[in-house]
Amino acid sequence: MALRVAVVGGGFAGAAFAIHLVRLASTPVAVQLIEQRATPGLGLAYDSTDPAHRMNIPAAPLSTLYLDQPEHHHDWLEQSGALAADPDMATPRGRYPRRATYGAYVAEQLNQHAQRPHAEVQHIRARARSLARDAVGWRVTQEDGGVVTADAVVLATGHPPAAIPGPLAAALAGDARLVPDPWVPGALDGIGPQEDVLIVGTGLTMADIVASLRSTGHCGRIVAVSRRGLRPLGNPILPPTPWAGFGGDLPRTALSLLRRVRGAARAAMAAGEPWQMISSVVHGSGQEVWAVLPLVEQRRFLRHLGSFYSAHRFRMGPQVQQAVEDALISGGLEVIAGHVRGVQADGVGISVTLAPARAPVGLTLQRRVDRVVIATGPTPGATIAANPLLAAACEAALLRQDALGLGIDVDRNSQVLDVAGRPQPGLYVVGPPARGIFGDLVGVPDIVRQAQTVAARLLAGG
Repeated sequence: MALRVAVVGGGFAGAAFAIHLVRLASTPVAVQLIEQRATPGLGLAYDSTDPAHRMNIPAAPLSTLYLDQPEHHHDWLEQSGALAADPDMATPRGRYPRRATYGAYVAEQLNQHAQRPHAEVQHIRARARSLARDAVGWRVTQEDGGVVTADAVVLATGHPPAAIPGPLAAALAGDARLVPDPWVPGALDGIGPQEDVLIVGTGLTMADIVASLRSTGHCGRIVAVSRRGLRPLGNPILPPTPWAGFGGDLPRTALSLLRRVRGAARAAMAAGEPWQMISSVVHGSGQEVWAVLPLVEQRRFLRHLGSFYSAHRFRMGPQVQQAVEDALISGGLEVIAGHVRGVQADGVGISVTLAPARAPVGLTLQRRVDRVVIATGPTPGATIAANPLLAAACEAALLRQDALGLGIDVDRNSQVLDVAGRPQPGLYVVGPPARGIFGDLVGVPDIVRQAQTVAARLLAGG
């Protein structure tokens, strides 16, 4: 009898898990991917058809689906004709394909593995509503009333949506000039070429929005604001010299981690090496470091260092970086550290009051814009509440929020813990909802590694 596995969420994490489950299996497996999108494997990240949206990591080795084949994606770009169709992806810093191209790569790999004789992979285009366990396994009920029965369930629900800051939500509720989700297809189409835009958030999503607008001839003023005003940095000319890393003496406080990384970065730059090589090693050792940090230090890291880590960790691809730098140099982009204090909208525009960070009390900045785009990233603490199935499972005591409030509580095997902290046999999490336990679990290589590990554990009877 085939091992039956239901995967709730068929974005990148869900597809990566399905690929590795089929790839590693030597006996029959049946996978049911419950995913609303028409094409599994794309998810939020790779469903964009905007040619300005590109990967922020090079095609080799960081974007491969197979850790034992680091050049797989790089080679696929040539063999598939994608490189010939988009020669601009090739840069001195590596190949940075469009996100849609990477989505096509993932979808093709999933389809190829689904053709294997021992595999049955079914895409159920629906939204999962509830989860229950009985004497023989698990049941996943869909919103349309359909039911999937399985021996195991993998939750790959991705990130929760961004939250709209209070003043904007109050003043612009239902206003078409507010773009709450820039990743919805066509979300930016209504922005006129000369309209002024406020982007709330200064991370990679902000960079993608700037690149997208500028690629279509937008010449209006763009103001981007976030609490610290940190924007993503760029990647180095490849490849950097490897750094030895942390060794056996792992930092056990946020402060000692900061000091260790700063010291290594200074030493690297003094030797003529790019600081990015230190950042890459920190990321590579991130889950190991995260595991030894006490909970109080994890909280301290998130509060004081999280945004700095993100700016150095989630770097821009060269094409997007060029668009952002051009906009900054021309004065078309202004980046402000601060927050939105007040909003007033009328028939001809939106007046926004910004409170700058580290400014005297009472000092504010006024900006007049035509559109507001939310780019703040996933809402902290909303992973469970924003998803009907997860919320219902939490209410039924099948799962709980992790101690940091980042997602679902799991053990080191990615197995879900119930409300009493007991592992739930046959129920796993793959991808960002488990990042409270594993730390950095957002990038392609981290998700692939976890997906492969969970697949192997399930096949071994875990």
